[in-house]
Amino acid sequence: MDIVVASKPYYTAPSNLAPNPSIGLFAASSLQPGNQILSIPQSLLAIPDNEHLNETCAHCFAWKPAVDVGSSVQGLLDGNKRLRFCKKCRTVKYCSTSCSSASWGQAHKYECKVYAKLQGRVLPTTVRAVIQLLGRKEDGAISDNVWNDFIALPSHQDKFRNAAGSTWEDICLMSKGAESYSKTTLGIDLVRDVYCRILINSHTLTTPTLDPLGISLDPLSAIPNHSCTPNAYVLFTNATLTLHPLLPIPKDTEITLSYIDSTDLFHRRHLELKSHYFFTCTCPLCETRSPPIPPSQIPAAEEAYTLVARARKVPGTPEVLEELKNAYGVLHLDMEPTYPLTRQPFPTIVKLLATNRLVLGDPIGTLLRYKALYQAVNPELYPQAWHPVRVVDAWVFAMMLIFVATEDEESRGNPEEQRRRWGDQIWEVLAYVKENVGTSHGDASLFAGVVRRKFEEVWKDMGYPEGSSGGVGLEN
Repeated sequence: MDIVVASKPYYTAPSNLAPNPSIGLFAASSLQPGNQILSIPQSLLAIPDNEHLNETCAHCFAWKPAVDVGSSVQGLLDGNKRLRFCKKCRTVKYCSTSCSSASWGQAHKYECKVYAKLQGRVLPTTVRAVIQLLGRKEDGAISDNVWNDFIALPSHQDKFRNAAGSTWEDICLMSKGAESYSKTTLGIDLVRDVYCRILINSHTLTTPTLDPLGISLDPLSAIPNHSCTPNAYVLFTNATLTLHPLLPIPKDTEITLSYIDSTDLFHRRHLELKSHYFFTCTCPLCETRSPPIPPSQIPAAEEAYTLVARARKVPGTPEVLEELKNAYGVLHLDMEPTYPLTRQPFPTIVKLLATNRLVLGDPIGTLLRYKALYQAVNPELYPQAWHPVRVVDAWVFAMMLIFVATEDEESRGNPEEQRRRWGDQIWEVLAYVKENVGTSHGDASLFAGVVRRKFEEVWKDMGYPEGSSGGVGLEN
């Protein structure tokens, strides 16, 4: 890979951050929040994970969740589209004939026969990813330059082999399965190598509103190194991956991403980075072991983390609420000092309670928890007003306010009463989203367009006159 790409706002050069010799991505000129560092219309690899396989188009990644109050951008734009199975394998789905045809030419023809023989059984996500990549490689559908860039990414096979636990055994087993199902002639060593590179270098594929859908990998987007205080972040719009500055990035400064949830407690971040990526982070947040937590509270935090992990295994069930309530209770025990709402895993518990209460038909419970995120939690966890998590959570909060307002029996059918009871809250939150979405996602982004259209739609539905600011001083 070339060391400098002068015509682009970035270049690659030896990193000053990585513990081992590696390449990093650097700013070729001064970058500001709201700029776009790079855009990759089609990553080398992008597939829905098993959890979202039945509700996601396998080409454009339009998402059709079972429960949606408008947080999904695709749901707002493509609400009338239906997902249909591939007729041959009945494993992946598409939202249109054009998506089905395009996917077949690019990737699906290399995996369809494998899936068809399984008769409804679905292979693990990473195994499916390996099968697709191997098929394309053997058919010459991946250029030598792109493949060489992929192979230049770290695999850490030796570190996986020497790691404690059963990880290496699992890798060998899954790789053997990928080799067997794909009938590749490239050999088990390469299959294992590809499997490890996918584990190490993939991004979580999401909607523009950060709903996880699958995995994505591209050699270019995999270059940025980690920091728990990153200056950039990745977004997806359908299949397109974009990289954006979170902070002002001076010329010749290394561009960094967070590989993990950087709001987690220090010892959790340290463990995850060491066990999955095999390095010790030395960023300012880790050097100061932030956020601080009294040693006496670590056992309670760990118990709460365990309960959260159990809750994630039973989403959308009454059991998940019990696990999350128990986790909440563990952190609410008599402690000195009080365990703050903004210290993990409290924020995760609040978010999971919000999403699961919605699935279980409790919109008021969801609304109250998104209100807590909007007002108390996110401003401290994410200081930048344009941070994508803050903007997206505010968007969901606004959608919940609108949904609950329309179901409010005391004001239903009465725009004047709706404005009195709900208007100021709705406009405050929508104004915040509208003001910051251009910086977080880009003015020309699909999400920004959806926000503007929803703003105009709600303005009209609430009965505000043309030219009115709705009482919150907004510009038209």
